[in-house]
Amino acid sequence: MDNYIDEQKKLNESKGEENLSAVKDTITEKVKVKATPSQEMAANFKGRTRIYYDLIGRNHLYLPIPIYKCEGSGKVVLSIEVDQNGIVQKAQITERESTASDPCLIETAVNTALLSRFNPDANSPKIQLGMLTYEFVAQ
Repeated sequence: MDNYIDEQKKLNESKGEENLSAVKDTITEKVKVKATPSQEMAANFKGRTRIYYDLIGRNHLYLPIPIYKCEGSGKVVLSIEVDQNGIVQKAQITERESTASDPCLIETAVNTALLSRFNPDANSPKIQLGMLTYEFVAQ
């Protein structure tokens, strides 16, 4: 049997859920509003890029597409060093094979290459050499 105390309890509980819902909505709105300048730039400037790699016996697990605000275009060829865990330890430009000389494109390619991941291989050399090529299209 319901009584006055039970009704008050139910009423308070339902108000609590409404307030909790309102608090969640407020938090969600605050999270949405607080975008960093780099996040805004990433959302607005995403150039078209083709990516190629040559790393014998390895497949990519994560090959991010560069996000850049550079106005130039061209091909950036990088020499990469990958450890047995598949992590790119070093990336540097191979100037004689690259057509882009824009420092912005080169920096973007190197930074993106360092984020790339390949499959682990315990039978590979401690440091395996390979190539990673980015063909940037003008924005």
